Amino acid sequence: MKKLIFAATFLVLSFMAFSEASESLEGLSFSGFLRTGITAYTDESEYSTYTWMNGGYFGGNTRLRFDLAYTQNFGGLILRYQNDGLSNFFKNSCVPYAMAYANFADSQIIAEGGILTDRFTTSSGWDDSGIDGGKGIRLVLAPKITEGLVLSAQITDLYSSQKNEGSQTDGNGEGFQNGNSGQTEFNKNLFGFTAKYENDYFFVTTGAALAGYFYGSVGLTAIEDFIFVLEGFYDKREKAVATLVPWIEFTAIQKLLLGAYSYISFEDEEMWAEITSAISYDLTNLITLSTEASIYLSSNTEKYGKNFATITPAILLNASDYASLNISGTISTNTDETKHSVTAGVKYKF
Repeated sequence: MKKLIFAATFLVLSFMAFSEASESLEGLSFSGFLRTGITAYTDESEYSTYTWMNGGYFGGNTRLRFDLAYTQNFGGLILRYQNDGLSNFFKNSCVPYAMAYANFADSQIIAEGGILTDRFTTSSGWDDSGIDGGKGIRLVLAPKITEGLVLSAQITDLYSSQKNEGSQTDGNGEGFQNGNSGQTEFNKNLFGFTAKYENDYFFVTTGAALAGYFYGSVGLTAIEDFIFVLEGFYDKREKAVATLVPWIEFTAIQKLLLGAYSYISFEDEEMWAEITSAISYDLTNLITLSTEASIYLSSNTEKYGKNFATITPAILLNASDYASLNISGTISTNTDETKHSVTAGVKYKF
């Protein structure tokens, strides 16, 4: 796998240079960003370089990302290199996807292979998840006779290390092989199925990995500058955990953004939740002001941590459409859970 990571990284860097010299090559695109920052904790002398900007809505961690795509009518390829924290540049997770695809019947049938990512049927909300990351193949159907409907089926090693009841696997993606007899057998953990229907008013998605992971979502598309999506996830692979993720965002007022999301999880009779609301205002083309407020709740504070709240104000200084500087801070009601901090970070998009 390390050879694959090295090869993927080499390809990304090669195409970065190649795209500069070959702008006329139709169908080739390259993009990405680097964002990095430093955080100081106000109540002690510790610091961290893992955060680019404080907050869950507008903020994020230090990250380097390259996206490469080559697209033609007959198919193409996509690849992403992503490193969080700017360390361990050749670890497996640095390539979340690298896949090729072939289009048939005017793209009504699409065959995909590689480290897969879902381009069509993710939950399309704040979490925006699918059944991604495994190596294998996927067949996508988008029949024109049922416009707006997309179906997919995949066979990947994403959950292949999990054993079927009464069978064995070797944990390295050889999920069809019975460890005792050497005979080929059915391993349901390799299979996943997804679907999405979308029109001018709403969308609905659903997905199931037979290993025991399921998701679904519904969202509104009828109102311009308004987002509402409700996602649901159910994972019973180890412990049965159900999670709801509502997201709402309003941008109809010029220069103003209002938004909120929440993760609400249930396990047995216990519950824990994060609820975050956010507001930002473009004071000028150069300056954006924002504030987030988050509440963290749980029914079992010994297991999931104490209840507390944070407020995260920030200022974003835009040098251009590509480069920016942010200064953000977090104030917490419980410094045992989250410490007071100040972060300065820089981002460059290319």
